[in-house]
Amino acid sequence: MNIMFCTIVTKHRLHQCIAMYNSLKGRMPEAFLAVLAVDRESGRVLDALKLPGMLVISAEEQENDELRELKGQRSPSEYCWTLKPVLLLYLYERFADVKIFVYADSDIFFFDNPMKLFRRKDRWHVLLTTHKVNRKTNGGFAAFKRSNDSYKALKWWKDRCIEWCYCKYDNGRFADQGYLDSMSGMFNGVEYIDIPGANAASWNYFKYDFSEMDGNILVNGSRLIFYHFSGLRLKRYADTVALCGAEIPCVVCGIYSKALRDAIKKIEGIDRKVTDYFYIGK
Repeated sequence: MNIMFCTIVTKHRLHQCIAMYNSLKGRMPEAFLAVLAVDRESGRVLDALKLPGMLVISAEEQENDELRELKGQRSPSEYCWTLKPVLLLYLYERFADVKIFVYADSDIFFFDNPMKLFRRKDRWHVLLTTHKVNRKTNGGFAAFKRSNDSYKALKWWKDRCIEWCYCKYDNGRFADQGYLDSMSGMFNGVEYIDIPGANAASWNYFKYDFSEMDGNILVNGSRLIFYHFSGLRLKRYADTVALCGAEIPCVVCGIYSKALRDAIKKIEGIDRKVTDYFYIGK
């Protein structure tokens, strides 16, 4: 195996995780996704689904005394952010044959094969993406190639997140991703994905022209590779379910809505009660 994708999921984002998995496998059938299930509900459903090309890892497998203590001190979101480099480093050390490890937030959805991203840069060890409206790194997508430089960067990132990872700004720090801004000045081979088709999101979509041609979604005339549906929530209105919390270009909204419906239908077949966690305002 040359490449391994990974993500972290809770019961509140399980439907998005499965939609992301389906989108990845649809564009890259050979893809392998490792999922760290933070709670028992999400782990139980994923284990029961037995999705091909998915490795389900329980948080209990990763947690030591230090992490269990942090779990009680940090919010659920802060704890998940803390676990990003923990998961990546665990996979790096466990799977010696894998050459590239890619972390993707569970609310990312692939519209094209992501392999082309890793061929755009020749000499990278760490591949990151910015918010596109500024130079700040976005922690929703990060790739690490097997090398001494990337391993050192991963270990440093893990140590920093264990030390401090909170949803607030503090002298350049913010959650897990503030540290990523420092990586290029500390480690060799840190590169950035600079095309609009990677990490289009609610905070930057207004910069681009979205269109559709021959069944493909285009961003400024280039293929959309993945969209980051950050901040998106589901809300029930009587017999209707609406997407809310984030503005979405119409050309991708319908595709993602259907992907979420399909994912929820699969989850309902395992445990209908779990789907109650997907909706806000109850």
